[in-house]
This record gives sequence, C-alpha cells and structure tokens, in this order.
Amino acid sequence: MRRGQHANNGPTLYQSVSDHLLSQIQSGHFAVGSKLPTERELCDQYAIGRHTAREALRRLSDLGLIERRRRAGTTIIRQHPQAKFGVALNTTDQLQRYLELTDLHVTHVTPDLPGQPPETELPDGPAAWIKVETFRSLPGNKRPISWTDIYLRNEYESIVEKIGTQSGGVYSLLTECFDEAVESIEMEISASRFPTKVARLMGYEESDPALLMIRTFRNAASKIMEIAVSYYPPYDFRYVATSFPTT
Repeated sequence: MRRGQHANNGPTLYQSVSDHLLSQIQSGHFAVGSKLPTERELCDQYAIGRHTAREALRRLSDLGLIERRRRAGTTIIRQHPQAKFGVALNTTDQLQRYLELTDLHVTHVTPDLPGQPPETELPDGPAAWIKVETFRSLPGNKRPISWTDIYLRNEYESIVEKIGTQSGGVYSLLTECFDEAVESIEMEISASRFPTKVARLMGYEESDPALLMIRTFRNAASKIMEIAVSYYPPYDFRYVATSFPTT
C-alpha cells in the first residue's frame, strides 16, 4: 500500500487500509472473536491520521465483519462480508458510500447502439450514447450481486476506460474529468425479470423475479448525463429510504 493514494490514481488511503485489514481477516491472521488493533495502533502501524483509521474501521463495519463497542474495542464477528446488501439513499453522499463498498467490473462496451434499450428511452436517440455493461461484487469475491447497464453520452467517452478502476460511482468521474457535477438523481424501482444474459451471469433463471432500478443523473441545467439500468436479486437486496413529515 502506497501512502498518499487517492481516488484519481486508485483506492483512497482509508480504503487501502481497510482492504489490507480485510485480507488479514479473510486469511485468518485475525481470527473471528479476536480484537483488531485500536485506532491509535492503526495510526502508528499505517502512519495515518485518526480520521483515516476511523473510516477504515467504519468500512469493515459496513461489510459486517467487525463490531465496535465503546471501551470494549473492535471485535471480529465474521471472516467474510455478509452476502446480503442494501442501500439507504437520502443524499448522493450515501449513494457514493454504498458504491464504495462494492467492486465494479466492466464486461463489454458498445459505442454505436443499434436502438433504444427496452427499459428506458435515451434522449437525442441511441446514436448519442455509449453502453457500458457492468456487474458489482463484494470485495474479494467476483460473484455478481447486481448487473448494471450504464449509458453515457458520447461526449463523456473518455471516462469509459476509467470505469471500474476506482471505487465509487461512475457519476463521480464526470465531476473529476469534466468538472460537471451531478445535481440530481431520479430513481425508478419496479418488479421485473432477469434478461437472459444477466440471468446466466448471475446464476438465475429467466423466470426468476428481479428488482429493476433505473437511475437518471442530471447536471445543474437538467441535462441527462448518465442513465444506469440495474438488476438486483430481490431476496438479497433491500432498498431503504427515509421520509420526513412536512407538518
């Protein structure tokens, strides 16, 4: 692990620390039921600040590997990340945090689309868009837990080669490479079935139910920059949202 790594060149520092700790837990170096080093000990061991150590432990906690209790330290409760996963979305920061907990893999890129996708309609016609076929997996395990067809405008083609090379969502690359921030994310969720190709990759039958989520990313001028069409196994994925009373 190189000190000072950041999102533009690879994992952030806290992600590198948590990945190293994850590998030690999975290899048995730290056994289930044992204690992880304290935040102060992690700071000394990795030459990092307290905030970085805390975020590294937070990531392991989000993966369900550790349990943190005040005055009792950090206990390892599981050797491998939990199979179930979910997302609670009220802000784009929460979406980014969720995407940081999974690895993104690109399987195919189609620059010249033959027609509109069946799930959604691309503004300005399919010729104006690039399709990037991807799946996500938990860290250290390439078993697909979701499938996403990412549609990007042709003008953003240069970020395609960077997709999957760093953690987080594709929309963050738009800000980094084009200084064009995503201002809003529209989300549509519905019941569906797995397309043939997706079912085969994820180990399901075409007749199996799936959760279809379509996210539309807009900039400050309301221009659609990206559309993500995702399929999730309904028994493993849960979506949580919080609403606030207006009175």
